[in-house]
Amino acid sequence: MRWLLIQCAWAAIRSVKKDAIGQWRKMYDELVTRGKSKKRAIVAVANRLARVAYAVLRDGRPYEGRSAERPAEMKEPEKP
Repeated sequence: MRWLLIQCAWAAIRSVKKDAIGQWRKMYDELVTRGKSKKRAIVAVANRLARVAYAVLRDGRPYEGRSAERPAEMKEPEKP
């Protein structure tokens, strides 16, 4: 299972379907820039992919990806 998640993470950081960079590549690049090794960064991406996959299965909703604006139901309430 671990090997499969790592392979999926490598594929995810190379994928540019929705935007020019992709959220997974951006996450990987940020981790490497902060000093993490490439192997540790790819394991972090694989971990995030596993969590997203679990949430999709648990909630029964399709994956929508990350957007610049969070949906209204997910925004934190404004403080007075």
